[in-house]
Amino acid sequence: MEETTSHTKILIVLPLILAILLSPQTTAYSNGGYSADPSNPDYGTHDYIAQHALDWLPDNEKRYISDNLDDYLYGTELPDNGAAPDGIGDSFNHHVYFYSTGGLQDDISASRAQEEYDEVIDRLGSGNDCPLNPKRIKLSALALFTPTSPFSSSFL
Repeated sequence: MEETTSHTKILIVLPLILAILLSPQTTAYSNGGYSADPSNPDYGTHDYIAQHALDWLPDNEKRYISDNLDDYLYGTELPDNGAAPDGIGDSFNHHVYFYSTGGLQDDISASRAQEEYDEVIDRLGSGNDCPLNPKRIKLSALALFTPTSPFSSSFL
């Protein structure tokens, strides 16, 4: 009887081990890679979130972003990609931690969102434009840090 139990365990455990070893690598949350061409950005979870954040805005407030969707989507990878021309590369700062009591422990993501917001306002006011249009790209970086933040047409 003990030998049968041993064979049963092997028949159960072996397929599980094989399934784990032979399964393709997957990620639940990803940016879809880094784009080789900013005018044709790779699409991933960050882009999906950023696009659906636009659903919360009235048409007149999202028109600027919708008209420049490629720049907006390309910008969602910049917080993770420090090698891009206008990349940020600080994915280690994309979190908010709370103590088990519910108190705030670390809100670096909120601080980073404020920094990005301040930079968007500065760039939009400067009239500075370049091939990657940092005004539009920074808007999407801001959306990644705070996907439900209201983009107001007053600064677009």
